Amino acid sequence: MFTRWESLTRYYTAEVRTDLLGDLILERSWGGRANNRGNSSTALMRDQGQVMREMRKLAALRARHGYTVVVATPAL
Repeated sequence: MFTRWESLTRYYTAEVRTDLLGDLILERSWGGRANNRGNSSTALMRDQGQVMREMRKLAALRARHGYTVVVATPAL
């Protein structure tokens, strides 16, 4: 699952994947659209339910901050 949000000057991405041990990983990255500044964070998720809760929280927060979804792929 991958989602990218953008505002006029910023971007934010969230990607869920499985690592080599089969654990679910949520990787988030953010930064400016016109520069190379940004950062990222990685979090271990317990199960698919936690992943969905976190993605809903991120979507609500991004919407409150004026971001719109530009790319979204469904969960596997």
